[in-house]
Amino acid sequence: MLDSRGFRITFKKYVEKAGLDPGRVTPHVLRHTCATEMMRRGVNLRVIQEALGHAWVSTTQIYTHVVSEDVKRAMQG
Repeated sequence: MLDSRGFRITFKKYVEKAGLDPGRVTPHVLRHTCATEMMRRGVNLRVIQEALGHAWVSTTQIYTHVVSEDVKRAMQG
């Protein structure tokens, strides 16, 4: 079983192997990206909250801002 340090080291290795910048691609960025994509695909906010382990739905609602920006861009053409 990996501890958090071991996970970060392994994650960085695979990010580098994929040719990505480990300074920009972090576990937090991956987590945020997954939650945003779930929101974009219509997954219920409570399901995302549970998946992320947020105690408060208000914490999860930050992802709705990103999706709202998508809608604005789409409406502008």
